[in-house]
Amino acid sequence: MKKPRLGSPGVRFHRRFHGDGEGLVSRAGSALLAWMADRLCFTAALSEGLAGIRERRGLHDSGRVVRDLAVTLADDGECVVDIGGMREQALLFGLIASDSTAWRTIAAIAAKPERLEAIRTARKARASAPGQPVPRRPSPGSTSTPP
Repeated sequence: MKKPRLGSPGVRFHRRFHGDGEGLVSRAGSALLAWMADRLCFTAALSEGLAGIRERRGLHDSGRVVRDLAVTLADDGECVVDIGGMREQALLFGLIASDSTAWRTIAAIAAKPERLEAIRTARKARASAPGQPVPRRPSPGSTSTPP
């Protein structure tokens, strides 16, 4: 049986912090930010709002690409190619879009104002219900429905 990667969709991981220098990961805080965006269903809300913007069938969900770009900015990134820092940490983040895919996503959002409004709506949806329980979603590829 293949061991799941930490950054794979649907994989749960435990966060343990210690200062002994063992297992040091430079972007652990960024991974926690990405995990929280997923856990709070912000990534799902982005995906729903940006559904259909991809011109061709691909591996990368537009909502997740936007989430990864936001995490890159939070991690002191200054330009789109800085997303490569996350790509280099595949164990933490899983599959990250290429620079060109990130650029295409940005261009598709910029081309139609309603797509930018979809991002604002996703932000407002989570901000308006901070105390609400987070709905559980099935893992990608799962045929079961959440309880």
